[in-house]
Amino acid sequence: MAESVTDLGETTLLGRRVPISEMPRSAVLSRWIIGLGGLMLLPAIILFHPPITLRHFLVFATFMVLAEVLLTVRVGPGSFYSVSQTFLFVYFVLGGGVAAATMEAVVHFISWVVQRFRRGANQTPLFALFDIGHKVLGALLAAFITAIFYSNRVLAHPIPQHPVGALTVFAIAYFAVTVSLKSIAVWTRAGFSEMRSQLWPKTVLWDAISTATCLPFAIVITLLAGAILYGPAAAVIGIFLAGVSLILRLNVNLRQGNDELKAVNRIGTLINATLDLSQLFSIIAIESSKVVPWDAFFIALAEKESPAIQIIFMTKGGSEITQRTIPRGAGLTGRAISTGELIVYEQQESGVALDDEGTLGGKRRPRSIVVAPMKFGDKVIGAISVQSFQSNAYRPSQSGVLQTIAAQAAIAIRNAQLFASEERARVERDEFFSLVTHEIKNPLTSVQGYADIVEMELAGGNISEAQQAVQVVKAEARKILRLMEDLLDSSKMQAGKFTIRKEPTDLSTVVSTMARKYDGRTDHTFTLKIADDLPTVYGDETRLGQVVENLVSNAVKYSPEKTPIQITLWFDASAVYCSVADKGLGVSPEKLPLIFERFYRVEEGGAEVKGTGLGLFISRQIARMHGGEIRVKSRVGEGSVFTLELPRKAN
Repeated sequence: MAESVTDLGETTLLGRRVPISEMPRSAVLSRWIIGLGGLMLLPAIILFHPPITLRHFLVFATFMVLAEVLLTVRVGPGSFYSVSQTFLFVYFVLGGGVAAATMEAVVHFISWVVQRFRRGANQTPLFALFDIGHKVLGALLAAFITAIFYSNRVLAHPIPQHPVGALTVFAIAYFAVTVSLKSIAVWTRAGFSEMRSQLWPKTVLWDAISTATCLPFAIVITLLAGAILYGPAAAVIGIFLAGVSLILRLNVNLRQGNDELKAVNRIGTLINATLDLSQLFSIIAIESSKVVPWDAFFIALAEKESPAIQIIFMTKGGSEITQRTIPRGAGLTGRAISTGELIVYEQQESGVALDDEGTLGGKRRPRSIVVAPMKFGDKVIGAISVQSFQSNAYRPSQSGVLQTIAAQAAIAIRNAQLFASEERARVERDEFFSLVTHEIKNPLTSVQGYADIVEMELAGGNISEAQQAVQVVKAEARKILRLMEDLLDSSKMQAGKFTIRKEPTDLSTVVSTMARKYDGRTDHTFTLKIADDLPTVYGDETRLGQVVENLVSNAVKYSPEKTPIQITLWFDASAVYCSVADKGLGVSPEKLPLIFERFYRVEEGGAEVKGTGLGLFISRQIARMHGGEIRVKSRVGEGSVFTLELPRKAN
């Protein structure tokens, strides 16, 4: 559900959104006291000092609302340049302090409603209460301070005498009171250090600049009013104020654009200086937070062959929080990757909170989300997502910056992936040459040794012993030939040149022949179970024999001597099955997905078994070329069951 009003609270004084549940009690209490204090004090003061006149109230209230809504410039988080005080100061001269405070309350309430309607404000009702209350208190207390110098008449009467002096004192006092109340609000929430490092040098600085600008313009309106009346004077000065705000807004936009351009260039330089993926993710997270502020951030990677998208969550310090996967096409991230388009999402406060893959859990949900796809050429290799708990948190220029960062990141990440792939290929190549050299060296050594024995026995006339040695030579030669065939088959499969010739095949004959081949050559006990009326399959008899031989060979290789090996053939309405079960070492669950990869050899319990690790890889490829599959069930220490599944119909 969407958050209720009572669950919302914030201190936009520093440009941050903070829930009430995360704020100290003193901070919440100070906001209630200041907000309600100002709104309750105003009617009480009116009872004692009712305004003598509300002349020009609508005119100056309208000017002030327009200035507050249209001319206020956001120069940074929590820092605003406002010219609306110009009309407040002038109205103090026209109607007195109580009338000015009344206009302050009405104007800021209307401004808050308008901005909420425009979805342009981050102020919640609690902060709005504080904002209106502290400005009403500012106007009232400033009026009382001014009354010390110019008599109590300034509270409820127009100021015909010394208007410039009274206006100046009022403006300075108003600034001092509002800054003090803001300082209390920040101090109770974040302490003195935050007030000193963030509030005073940023928010208060721009309040001072606003007051310093508004005061002389208010004086000019007051002086011009004697010649052209207050309404026209305010309109003329309003045009000048609009020009000042426009110039400042252009300068702010130029500065922001310049900062964003520098940030993009800096990110591009940094990410292109490394080929380490984890370091890349860290740099992207840290640098992007400087130009596109976020509360949650993740990088999504979509590998072409993978059905899932990998998501890596990062902190602003560049550390990885966690990882998870989502199906392709799921959520905003999946949509951005599928379409290759930038996605900007805004959650309505009255709507149901988005249950997106980016939510790390808990009650808080992101209200503003931007997902920028990472494109490498015409391919989308992933996406970058930034999320904020605030509504309307991201300007169009920030979305554009994130898109530029994503484009740079795509190139850097792809280069890093290619580099990692080349490194893996180099390591695999080195391991392959080492493995093949080892596997060929042993039988060649045996061939050489037994050839010497044959030569010696023949020279001595021992024909029988020479024949036995020849059998060993032939067996070792077959091992070398089998290794060469496996390597050739693997190479053809990788190049897409491996072919099979399908024809009706009796699988029971293939299996029986293989069982007889091993019977008597090992100490294992073979059991063969074949279902009656086993249907034929449509396949390559030689290649299917190769698959069965690989499965049986593995069972022999990974099983202790004299343990049983059971081969079973059965069928159902859609397929014919051949399973080979042993009581061997077994395979741990985390290694099961790896056993069908090239060159992978299972080593459980410290056991080292000879072989190239190509048998199961080739077997599964052959099975899939027949439209079938090889599946495995295994438990460490109890054995394994490999099952070849082949479709009954021609495929």
